[in-house]
Amino acid sequence: MSRDSGINSNYTDSSASGMGGAKSGALVVGIIGTGALLDLACLRTTYLQNAKLRYLLITGKGQNKNFNRQGLQGINLQEFELTGASFVDADLSQVNLQETKLFEAKLVRTNLDQANLSNARLTGAYIENWGITRKTRFDGVRCEYVISPFSLKT
Repeated sequence: MSRDSGINSNYTDSSASGMGGAKSGALVVGIIGTGALLDLACLRTTYLQNAKLRYLLITGKGQNKNFNRQGLQGINLQEFELTGASFVDADLSQVNLQETKLFEAKLVRTNLDQANLSNARLTGAYIENWGITRKTRFDGVRCEYVISPFSLKT
């Protein structure tokens, strides 16, 4: 995967004390698993408060996971494996989804304003009432078919 998240950086002697806010999540992702002192970090307002999102950002694997109603604005999901993942009512504005596998993903009422889906794979995706704009990028998307309408059964 060609992600520029700082994962390969050496943060062994780092301390995240006093770190907080939504924007700090990107730095903390690079620190996870390196032995940095995260016990002092304020992670309440980051993506990292959600174990499922932490796992996704660290591994790049979110197959069949439920990300409904999640605010994921601006994160880098380039080349991630998201086959069958659900993003119903999720905010994916300004998200990098380049070359991401979104086979059979549920993109229902998903905000994709300014998202980059260049070369993503959308075959079999459930698409309904998604929020796309002129700034949403679809260059080179690979898609043989989509499924719509989607039925939200409980």
